[in-house]
Amino acid sequence: MSQHIGSESQGWLSRGLTKLRLPIFLLGIALLVLAYRYLELYPVTYNRSMESFFPATDERLQLYKLSRQWFPSEHSLLVVYRDTELWTPEGMARQLRLQRELESCAGVSRVLALASSPCPTNPFLNIAEAVKQASSAADLEAIRKQVQATRLYAGVTLARDGLTTALLVQLHRDLGSPEEAGQKLEAIRRVARQTLEAEQAATVLGPFTAGTLLMIHDVYEYTSQDGRRLQFYSVLLMALVIAGAFILPELRRFWERLRCGQATALAGLLDLIASVRWLLLPFLVIYSTLTWAEAIWSFLRGEMTMVGSAISSLVAVISVVTVVHLGLHYRELRSRLDSQTALQQTLHYLGPAIFWMLLTTAGGFGALLVCEIKPVYDFGMIMLLATLFVGVAATLFFPLTAMGWHHRAAPRGHLEPIAHYGLIRSLQILDRRPLLCGGLLLVPGVALALGMGQLQPQTDFTNNFRKETEVYRAYRFIEDSYGGAGQLELIVETPDLFSLSNDELRGFLAKVRTLQDRLTNLRIQTEQGEIVPGISKALSITDFYDFLDNLPVVNKFLTPRVRLFFLAGDVRAARKELGLLATAVPGNLWKSVEKYSVLSTFWNREERKLRVILLARERLSTWAKRDLLKQIHQCCGEELGQTKYWLTGIYLMLANLIENVLRDQAYTTLISLGCMFGMAMCAFRSWKLASIAMLPTVLPVIAVVGTMGWIGLPVNIATAMLASVAMGMTIDSSVLYLYRLREEQWRGASFAQALLRTHCGTGTALLVASCALVLGFSVLTVSRFIPLVHFGLLAALALLGGVIGNLILLPLLLRATHRPAWQELSQIIWGRDLVISVTSDANSGNSA
Repeated sequence: MSQHIGSESQGWLSRGLTKLRLPIFLLGIALLVLAYRYLELYPVTYNRSMESFFPATDERLQLYKLSRQWFPSEHSLLVVYRDTELWTPEGMARQLRLQRELESCAGVSRVLALASSPCPTNPFLNIAEAVKQASSAADLEAIRKQVQATRLYAGVTLARDGLTTALLVQLHRDLGSPEEAGQKLEAIRRVARQTLEAEQAATVLGPFTAGTLLMIHDVYEYTSQDGRRLQFYSVLLMALVIAGAFILPELRRFWERLRCGQATALAGLLDLIASVRWLLLPFLVIYSTLTWAEAIWSFLRGEMTMVGSAISSLVAVISVVTVVHLGLHYRELRSRLDSQTALQQTLHYLGPAIFWMLLTTAGGFGALLVCEIKPVYDFGMIMLLATLFVGVAATLFFPLTAMGWHHRAAPRGHLEPIAHYGLIRSLQILDRRPLLCGGLLLVPGVALALGMGQLQPQTDFTNNFRKETEVYRAYRFIEDSYGGAGQLELIVETPDLFSLSNDELRGFLAKVRTLQDRLTNLRIQTEQGEIVPGISKALSITDFYDFLDNLPVVNKFLTPRVRLFFLAGDVRAARKELGLLATAVPGNLWKSVEKYSVLSTFWNREERKLRVILLARERLSTWAKRDLLKQIHQCCGEELGQTKYWLTGIYLMLANLIENVLRDQAYTTLISLGCMFGMAMCAFRSWKLASIAMLPTVLPVIAVVGTMGWIGLPVNIATAMLASVAMGMTIDSSVLYLYRLREEQWRGASFAQALLRTHCGTGTALLVASCALVLGFSVLTVSRFIPLVHFGLLAALALLGGVIGNLILLPLLLRATHRPAWQELSQIIWGRDLVISVTSDANSGNSA
């Protein structure tokens, strides 16, 4: 599309769209119906797995998947509660009832509980039976102390305080579809809560249910529910802005006609009814765009990650801004032209500016495609498609909707004179105090931008939820009262344990035990300055091996190799190793060996890999987690020597994920800047205008991002997208402003006349559109998912700063580059006939 408004191609296109407005409107409806039908046949599914956060080529993801192949990958949940009557028959019976209720839930494989575990003082009784049979308080105290001293239970099913207990709910590998899995997880949490509530025990605090699968499910549930609600309220708020800009003037005119008793009151009523179309148009553009983008995404990939909640709100924002600019310009022309001519002039004059506006916005979203974080990449790709579809939908639906069925002149809205007065007043202030105005914007902006060097990633994933949410309260209680809720896996290369002699096996297990002890003694500092254990529990095969010391026959017969066969559930090999001594082993012990086999959970014989499960504190700062991981590697290097080891798990992957967020933010910001500058160069064919457009765009955004660093607001998965998205939207105002300024000059106006018309005409549209933008983004602040809250708040502030930059800083830059011409503008804005001049100039310029 050519730059000049009088070009033949633009004239032909605007005339064609005006003439064929009904066929292209019907074409848009047909495409909408087709896309809707396609989504019914091939709906977009939501991938709620942990793997959906990472690209398939990510090395950490590949190691995580490999570890799932080496060892049984049963997912699990923790159900934790505190019971001051735990060490009584009633407390143990309460836990057994809870265990039975949880085992009856769909998707549960088994539930490990303290009450049903073998008692260390008498392994042939479970702990509940031993507590019930205790004849005295001294016997009960002996049982409690022995359980607390047992490595297999301490930090796993029993916390250090001896009153907080955990049930380990092991889930089936296949939980069904994401919706079915979510329902099963919710049912487990609900059953745990209802079961203990039914007990009506004043001694019980909880339960609190937590787990990686449940946390990811809550993320998707919150974002999905918030997405629907936020879309409704964002569109509603922006509809109020549109009503104020388009419907209120018609209402005011109808009321004046009605009060005066004019015969034209009926025509005014029809005009008022017709103005409602400006509310319907944004809805049509929004839902067409969302449907088309979702249909294309279904065709390309078929699944969506954690991005849906913000997409609908952003599409609503972009659609409303597009409609506002087109509609206000059309209404301004309709005040003195017939509808057909006004529509042609709007498409002919504003069409190219809207085209470049959407293209620069798409470039901002396109910069996110370099991100390695899969949800961010998906978000960028979907929003790029949606932004382009906004242009398609506006092209198809705007011509027919705008023209309506009347050729009467529409009144000027009462917003425009008020906005004109404020905008002219701002030019007068800029004329009198240019250095002061520039300093008030640039000095604080640059000072705030320096805070970008202080940015830190958000590594505590629980801080992504509001404090009143169930998932946040669960993790807080578990971390404070039970132990670490994050899970790491240390995988160590081993020889074939079955081929080792008793002495060699004893020495190897002692080495692993020493490593576990050192890991649990690691200390880190919290944000409050408190020194706490970084690893609350290290669980491996050695804990089960040592538990066999409680068996009465262990010291006589159970050599290290026999114990290993016991843990493997290999009765035949154990009998062969014992030889004639096998007859001395009680029969119920052989039954237990056949029933419980744990070795494969921690050791893979084919791959010669041993697994140590580490429970780490989740609620730690970035620096604390870095320090903890560094200590773990140092400890493993000292204890294992040349033995190969790998560290993996959800905990490590999430920590590295957020680390990548900070790096990707820098990349996407630079790429976004390059894309926008390139788009501006193509739009203006001038590096000077492109450079002028960048400063009001970049400064408010980096100032807001820098403010995050100064106030200690961490970078999360949503705010990592802030810079590129906000710049892609704030440059829209610069493009529209400079595009009209240049077009006015090409049409014969002097620089002063062109700037005045642009500042008053385009400035009014920018104010209305910016109100819609800020309201649309501010709705995100009520989300229960904190990253969306931060993204909405910071994006609203950045866009608000962009408006100030485009209406104050941009004229200052033009003043600096057009000093002689500014003198003429100074005479005009301080002249007595200012109001008449502005009205006359604006009208004449638009009718050219």
